[in-house]
Amino acid sequence: PLDRLFVDGGFALSNRPATGRLVLVQIDPRSLEKIGVWPWPRSIHSRTIDRLTAAGVSEIGYDVDFSSRSTPAEDRALASALERASGKVILPAFRQRSSAKGGAIHTHDTQPLDQFMTSAQLGNVVFRPSTDGLIRGMSVVVPWKDGDVPAMSALLAGPAAFTQGGFQLDFGIDINTVPRYSLVDLLDGKVPASELKGKKVLVGAAATELGDQHAVPVYGRLHGMELQALAFESLVQGRALHSPRPEAIII
Repeated sequence: PLDRLFVDGGFALSNRPATGRLVLVQIDPRSLEKIGVWPWPRSIHSRTIDRLTAAGVSEIGYDVDFSSRSTPAEDRALASALERASGKVILPAFRQRSSAKGGAIHTHDTQPLDQFMTSAQLGNVVFRPSTDGLIRGMSVVVPWKDGDVPAMSALLAGPAAFTQGGFQLDFGIDINTVPRYSLVDLLDGKVPASELKGKKVLVGAAATELGDQHAVPVYGRLHGMELQALAFESLVQGRALHSPRPEAIII
C-alpha cells in the first residue's frame, strides 16, 4: 500500500501526452440521443465501419458486444461491412463474473457470433482489478476457450507489444490528449478524413448510462475504451511498467 501511494503520487505529477497514433470514436450521450434507441441496429455499426474504412484508417478496435443475434438483415449488414474492411477490424472477447458459489468465482466468456469472426480479429478487453479494487495493469494475452487471446490494445499497438507479458499501465499519460470524436459526427460526415487516415481507431462506449466504467488510480474512473487507449499508449511509448519485487523495494 505504501508503494502504491508513492507510485500514484508520481503518476499524478506527470503529464505525458498521447502519441496521436490512436483516435477514439465515442458512443457518447449525444450519439445515443440522436439515434434514439439502444442497442443500436447493427446497420449503424456497419455504416461506422464503412466510414472509417473509407477514411483510410489502418486498424479498428470495435469495443461493442456482438455476441447475440439481431435480425438476419441487420446481422448481414454488419458481416458485410466487416468483410469490406478486409481484416482491419478487431472485435471484443469479454469475461464477466457469472456467480460466486462456495467461495469460488465463476466467470462466463463471450465473443462475437461466428459469422462476424470470418472477417475480423478477436481481441480481449479483460482487465483484472488489483487487491485494492483499482485497475492498474493488464495482460497482453489471456487464456481463452481454444487457446490464448491477445488484448485488443496489444493488437492495435502492433507486434512489439507481444514482447510484454503482464504490465502496469502508465497513469501519468494524459488520457485527455488522445484525439476523440463523437460517433454521430463521424456518421454525419463532420470528421475530416485527414484526421483519421493512417490512424488506429478505437470505437466504444463513453456514456455513463452504458455502464462501462472502471475504478483506476489518478483519474478515479475511466471508460473501458479509455483504459484500452491508456494500455495502447503505455505499449507504444515504451511505458509498459513492471513492479520490482518487494525485497528490491525494501533495499
